[in-house]
Amino acid sequence: MQRVSVTTLNTFGGVINPSGLNSRYAAIARYFIKSEVDVINFQEVFTYYHLHLLLKSLKKRYPYHAFQNSYLGPKGGLVTFSKLPCKGRYISYKRNFIPTTIKSSIELLTQRGALVTKVKNLNFTILNTHMTAVLNGDWSRKSKYYNELSSEIKQFHKIVENAHKNGNVLLASGDFNIAKASQLYKELISYHSLVYPFKNSGVPTKHSSFPQTALKTNCVDYIFVFSNAKLYSIEKKKYVFTRKMALEHNKTGYVSDHIGLYVQIKLTA
Repeated sequence: MQRVSVTTLNTFGGVINPSGLNSRYAAIARYFIKSEVDVINFQEVFTYYHLHLLLKSLKKRYPYHAFQNSYLGPKGGLVTFSKLPCKGRYISYKRNFIPTTIKSSIELLTQRGALVTKVKNLNFTILNTHMTAVLNGDWSRKSKYYNELSSEIKQFHKIVENAHKNGNVLLASGDFNIAKASQLYKELISYHSLVYPFKNSGVPTKHSSFPQTALKTNCVDYIFVFSNAKLYSIEKKKYVFTRKMALEHNKTGYVSDHIGLYVQIKLTA
């Protein structure tokens, strides 16, 4: 039997938020260096500078990492760090329903998709994803983002199916950008054999103190496990990065506008 712990965190790494990036990323790295976490799924590591900040701090503690190169940085802003030997591949979402607005054109540049990482010598696969952002806070069927996210959900389900078709345990996590109280969420969790460890929790995964989340917060980050229940058991779960942390120059602050999720599972086969 093998225990594996995974944390997912959107690092608030968008280029529109350069302020405090070094300090926040340093605090994130300090946390993981001292932690028991085996695998980290990061989102919004958009540039090679973002990646450099994490690599220089984490590479000794987490010698293995997975991402795919793109023009500016890791494709989709997705990077997985691991203490365990692993190999990853990136699968882009086909995106045919992005609204034709100036802000939404940025979505086409970020190349949303899923990073699928197989842990070597274990019956275990990690999936890291970041879906299209809903910039107007509307997840209803009438939303201009509904068709795009519904399409990405179907593609996500197909990736999940292919990733664990041989009966292995698949843990999928990331920033799905889908509010829990929405029809899109019902579509997301409709896949068979899905287990959501935080199902009964209503904790928002975005901090309300940030300007872009001050009016409305939602649960949009998730960890799901897919497999025959006999192959694993969930031993621990918790939210992380829920409080302000020490930053540079004797300041404290949140390291991201998102909180993180942590799960430890025991592989039984």
